Amino acid sequence: MPLPPFPIPWAVFRAGLALRRRVLDLADLILPAEGAMWDFAAGMQRTKLAGALVNTGLADALGESARDPAAVAADLGLDPEVTVRVLRAAAASRLARVDRDDRVRLSRIGAPLRADHPRSIASWVAYQAAHTNALSYAHLEGLLRDGAEPSGHRRAFGDSIWHYFAEHPEEGTRFGSAMRELTAIDAAALARAYPWPRRGVICDVAGGIGTLLAAILDRRGTATGVLIDAPEVLGEAESFLRSRGLADRIERRPGDLFGEFRVHADVYVLKWIQGVGKVVTSCA
Repeated sequence: MPLPPFPIPWAVFRAGLALRRRVLDLADLILPAEGAMWDFAAGMQRTKLAGALVNTGLADALGESARDPAAVAADLGLDPEVTVRVLRAAAASRLARVDRDDRVRLSRIGAPLRADHPRSIASWVAYQAAHTNALSYAHLEGLLRDGAEPSGHRRAFGDSIWHYFAEHPEEGTRFGSAMRELTAIDAAALARAYPWPRRGVICDVAGGIGTLLAAILDRRGTATGVLIDAPEVLGEAESFLRSRGLADRIERRPGDLFGEFRVHADVYVLKWIQGVGKVVTSCA
């Protein structure tokens, strides 16, 4: 089961984003400043809207077809009137399209909200739209006045986000799935871009189920790996690594990222990690 390749070269992807920003800049020049800001401030609603499409099953129920909103609502046990309004709002936000028969289908940019989409980021969108993030960001003004510690999440919930995930495993599972979705998109590009050693040990700190490490070892047939993450995550990694034929080449080691753990490796990988604790390393 090969990882999905990055659809276009990274340089092309960045150029596309830069072009998109320039087009938006041009649109901002045409609009009155207050009009552009009005649209900008609607970003929270759009994120919540996209999250609702994922969490209620609307995105999956629409699939690749154009469907009658009332029929979709009946299938999912949703209120038909609100469903129609939400799907029309999704169309206004370019996440969906409404045809002449008032049937709705996901647009090109809305399609990755489906769990079965080949480049789905449904879990990532659901995580971004989660109430935990909203409550954490509600303390942004306090952070500006008082400093970065305690964090917004600690101010909202009284402890770190990792403790919160431990007490709310469904949230932790969604976060882990979100990280895997994004890593799967660029893992092949990362595996190609860096001159990973052909032999020796590559350690991925907080590497999830081993998505990136598997992509690297696929290109380095004589290297081995060490995967560090929470015990429950490593339990999920077992079946994934066996399906890739890499279970015997990757050591799974539990570790507290905000504590201390000892690792013997030649290369240490930390992807999208902030605030990591003390890593006691030993290089070959």
